[in-house]
Amino acid sequence: MRLRPVRNVLFVIAVSLLAACSAVPATPSEPSASPDDVAARSSSPSPATKAPGPCSLVDAEVIAELAGSPLEAKQAVKVGGQLPACQWGTNDLGVQVAQVPAGEWAQTLPSLINQMRLSGELGADNQRKLNEAAEMLASDDLGTSTACEVFSLMTELSMNEPDMTSIINYAPNQDDPQAVTAQACIDGVYSSIMLVSTDLTADVATTTAAETALAALVFGDGS
Repeated sequence: MRLRPVRNVLFVIAVSLLAACSAVPATPSEPSASPDDVAARSSSPSPATKAPGPCSLVDAEVIAELAGSPLEAKQAVKVGGQLPACQWGTNDLGVQVAQVPAGEWAQTLPSLINQMRLSGELGADNQRKLNEAAEMLASDDLGTSTACEVFSLMTELSMNEPDMTSIINYAPNQDDPQAVTAQACIDGVYSSIMLVSTDLTADVATTTAAETALAALVFGDGS
């Protein structure tokens, strides 16, 4: 599983359901994740099945390691009125965690894809990829594996290589970040963990922390 900072606003609109994000093109001086530790897990079994309820997805230790300090308060919420998630902490320092079948995540995409089509920011190649994603979503046999194929296709809008299963992005950009989100779609499961902080830096340490937290969520190391 390889994680990379997002590079394009189009992907952020389509995939970052836990934060309304935008991003600027990365430059060589901007941080990039070192994926070796997490990549080694890609040959592991399917994402772990956890106890019911979004607030049981990861434990307080995983949240504290990502946030830099313990976050006690937590509550179950619905993201966009649809996807179950758990919010830890406060608006100034908080973590939001979600994990759902990829098919449920995919059901939220058609309206977002339509917004992207109307944005006026699409080149011909990205328009083609969006049309392909829309056709996949409209298929009668849309399942969890197809939904993860859509996830991978959407990452290509941000100039990533094909067949990626995970990505990290900063919001609203890497120059003045207010949040970092790590997302994955693996073996039919969509996972996302987001840190919001008034004192956030888009650097290797933050990216690695998000990468580690996502691995704990996806592979069940943190509950």
